[in-house]
Amino acid sequence: MNSIVPKITSILLFFFIISDVVRAASPPGTFNVFDFKAVADGKTDSTAAFADAWSAACNHTGPTATYVVPSGSFMVGPVDFAGPCPAKLVFNIDGKIIAPAVLKTLPKKPNNWIMFERLVGMSVTGKGSFNGMGAGTWPSNKRNGKVFPTNIQFSNINDSTVEGISSIDSRMFHIMIYKCSNLKLTKLTITAPETSPNTDGIHIGLSNGITISDTDIGTGDDCVSIGPTNVGITVTGVKCGPGHGISVGSLGKFKDDKDVTDILVKTCKISKTMNGVRIKTWSKSFPMICKNYTFDDIIMSDVENPIIINQQYCPAGNCPKSVSSNVKISDVKFSNIRGTSATPVAITLLCSKSNPCTGLSFEKIQLKNKVGGAVSNSTCENVVKPTIIGVVKPALNCSTA
Repeated sequence: MNSIVPKITSILLFFFIISDVVRAASPPGTFNVFDFKAVADGKTDSTAAFADAWSAACNHTGPTATYVVPSGSFMVGPVDFAGPCPAKLVFNIDGKIIAPAVLKTLPKKPNNWIMFERLVGMSVTGKGSFNGMGAGTWPSNKRNGKVFPTNIQFSNINDSTVEGISSIDSRMFHIMIYKCSNLKLTKLTITAPETSPNTDGIHIGLSNGITISDTDIGTGDDCVSIGPTNVGITVTGVKCGPGHGISVGSLGKFKDDKDVTDILVKTCKISKTMNGVRIKTWSKSFPMICKNYTFDDIIMSDVENPIIINQQYCPAGNCPKSVSSNVKISDVKFSNIRGTSATPVAITLLCSKSNPCTGLSFEKIQLKNKVGGAVSNSTCENVVKPTIIGVVKPALNCSTA
């Protein structure tokens, strides 16, 4: 009997060891950064492990390659997840990805920390986060043209989805979308202090068919900024604040800037921001068109400029008074917008003298001054008489161009 017990114990021990090995092994087509010697202590540089895991995933010849960042803290940077790849890529990101205090940027791509590019049918999902450790660089960011790394850039990404991840304390922009088509971003969380400079939540440029939904953004600049050469951008269910609001622009600064059309911003909540919904063009600009915008079902809470069109944008203050924006704004609808303004002027329409705004429509607007609940005022310049539907407060007096 006594001789049998050690044998049984040995067999059980062998069984458990084998079971652990089986559980630890990644299934075919799965590329776990742990398998490439990543260390989840938040201090060890795991850049090479992340890059090696990506090289293996991108070269996988099966139908799907799954890139896994498990729970834990990984110091990484920079990393370029660049395609094209033969397999459909799935990123399961549950860990905390942390930038080093001194961040070397990608070769020939100095504005990026984490880069996804040239991929089709990609999926990024999980509860993981990307912490850019921006606090150490913000004092040097003086809005003087010097560019700091973006947390995450999606470049030439088509027919893809990004869901659930977080971006924290970016050094400059949190997320940049560039030359993408049919990209959906949903249930994201983006956070940085109100005082962090140039930390736009999501910036979109040269793209089409971009959808942002059910996302919380609090940062030091625009929650969502829609730049030039964009078509078909939809923003719904976004909670914005602090920050500078949801903005189109600034537009018209460069000769190659192209039209921005078909924009929908709906069912959003904007709180304690510098602006609510905004269209901004340079006072001295190249010609382009802004057309077919809808801002609908938006709640403002303590917002300095709830509704603003500013075609006199000149941050340096050195633009000649004789210049007038060559950006043409038309067919813009503001509807079901209510809440409180933090300043006496809740609606500001400063359009171009040479290209007056046309086709503006206001329906069911109720914006009160937060002080005493009084009705706020409006300012209107160079606007062809807008369409008024239902009660619009503050009232508009835009009778001419």
